[in-house]
Amino acid sequence: MLSTARRTCTSPTPPISPYLSVFTGGRDDTICVLNSDLDESALFKINLSKLIDNALYPRLRSICLNDKADTLLVGTFGSEIYELKAKG
Repeated sequence: MLSTARRTCTSPTPPISPYLSVFTGGRDDTICVLNSDLDESALFKINLSKLIDNALYPRLRSICLNDKADTLLVGTFGSEIYELKAKG
């Protein structure tokens, strides 16, 4: 089963350089965006289970940022793929 959804992040998102940022995900269903110094408080977090309420199993398996750094493709352990677009 493959499910896709498009969501827009409503929280303000700072400009992201894909070469100066690190994206992490864990068992808490949260994508953390760290700066190049790995300072977690510097950028922001996206809680996938709160953003997408109908996910089968929202634990993160894969995160991919596009070239423009405005869209994330997120793969979950529930075999779902979500496209998250930055707003603003």
